Amino acid sequence: MIWPATLGSKLFHSLARNRKRFTRHELLMAIMVTLAAMADVARGMDLVVNGQAKAVILLPEKPLPMERYAADELRYHAKKATGAELAIQSVGVTLPEGMGEVRLGRAAHGVIEMDDSSQPANAFAVVCDERVLCIAGNDGEGSPLADDVSAGTLFGVYEVLETHFGVRWLWPGELGEVVSTCENWSVPAMRMSEQPRLLHTRLRTGHGNALTGWSSAAARNHYIHDQQVFLRRHRLARGVSLEYGHAFIEYWDRFGKNHPEWFNLLPDGRRRSDPAYCGGANELVSMCVSTPELWRQIVEDWQHTRTIHRPWINCAENDTAGRCVCPNCLAWDVPAAGDKVSLDEAKAAYAAGKPDWTDHLGSLSDRYARFCLAVQNEARKIDDQAVVLGYAYANFVKPPVNTRLNNRVVIAIVPAMMYPWTDAKRQAFRDQWEGWAATGARLYLRPNYTLDGHAMPIDYAEAFGDDFRFAYERGMIATDFDSLTGQWAVQGPTLYVLMRVQHHGDWPVSRILDEYYNGFGSAAHAVRDYFDY
Repeated sequence: MIWPATLGSKLFHSLARNRKRFTRHELLMAIMVTLAAMADVARGMDLVVNGQAKAVILLPEKPLPMERYAADELRYHAKKATGAELAIQSVGVTLPEGMGEVRLGRAAHGVIEMDDSSQPANAFAVVCDERVLCIAGNDGEGSPLADDVSAGTLFGVYEVLETHFGVRWLWPGELGEVVSTCENWSVPAMRMSEQPRLLHTRLRTGHGNALTGWSSAAARNHYIHDQQVFLRRHRLARGVSLEYGHAFIEYWDRFGKNHPEWFNLLPDGRRRSDPAYCGGANELVSMCVSTPELWRQIVEDWQHTRTIHRPWINCAENDTAGRCVCPNCLAWDVPAAGDKVSLDEAKAAYAAGKPDWTDHLGSLSDRYARFCLAVQNEARKIDDQAVVLGYAYANFVKPPVNTRLNNRVVIAIVPAMMYPWTDAKRQAFRDQWEGWAATGARLYLRPNYTLDGHAMPIDYAEAFGDDFRFAYERGMIATDFDSLTGQWAVQGPTLYVLMRVQHHGDWPVSRILDEYYNGFGSAAHAVRDYFDY
């Protein structure tokens, strides 16, 4: 807080410096004058007074789509709250006397200097005094609703709407908007800036956008648009691309004929996709990750495909357990605590056609951790700062026992499907997170939690929120959730917590749930009782 250099503060400090005792009246007067001075400084700028607009939104002469959308969002919420419509004009116009200015994006330059080349995606700053409110950030040139387009100015507007006007968005669409009605809107004097704590926050929407089940195509399209708006309002953003996916889905088609040795050796002595797993689909074959020629091919592919937006080397195994039983891969394995490893039992289970035969191999995490390091060392011949991305998944989900990584290895933590959220499952997730963090790798959360439950009224808001905070406070760099299924009516509190923690991962879950229920006004207790039941 900036203490105001006014009569009140001078009087208060004078009293504080003086060693004699003062009367209660003297102390009370000093405090009252000081608080009055602070309130005057903090009053900031009026946007609406008695239902009448007292400010104009100013944009650059040729605004970016992001700047224009930020202006529209500010005007929309101001009108919904006060009934007043803030005009949107270009900089340089002559404003009526006494009319304040809300300068957005590049219209705020001169007050806020944002060098997009040096600022992280989605960073912003807000400056306000009695005359002008400036909000500017790192803005991209694409669609405002595309989560891979930087939205600094827009996120600055949302910060003001949330923090100073109490606006909340409980679910997509107008019915989910919580905007308090009033006659006066003002922003206190302030200077603040923010850079996103998480590099990438994504809730996949494919499952909720299915073609079937809608009353009409128009209804589906309307919902999808509202959902995009809603996710943007919660500042979901892919500032750094983590859209890597499973790395080797095309490798069998490309190299299966000439380089079968790059692929898993199955217990029957053949190198192919496991016929007991999803019919032996080519894209589900696992790799023989101890093979140096494979490492070199991965690095060669990376040289041709890497971009400034997608610079890392993808070493994420295909959507399968590790299945290679060649001597070199097996030699890399270190059993985790509690593993019962038996190659003979694995071979017998495979011969019997059991899909879970790989359980007898134990944890393969050291194998895949060593694979990441091997590819990284190969890539360092080209770029000493090469970053490798891998998954903690399937039978390599547990932390490695002996292998240590480094901060240029990024591991996507893929926890087990969790519902019901038992204490044992939650502890296993925490052990998983802490174990991988101890290797020195950077971690991001890539769960499938929300695929549990479908349209059933399941509630795991508190357990999820607490576990998210646990990981957030222990080095989480990003999130990627599969998927947002849109079950707002039966899973509303859980989904709201899921939204809010993406930007406020350090908040207690109780604070977020209070926000949600308070959005129902006088029905708050009844709605809380309903979801608790």
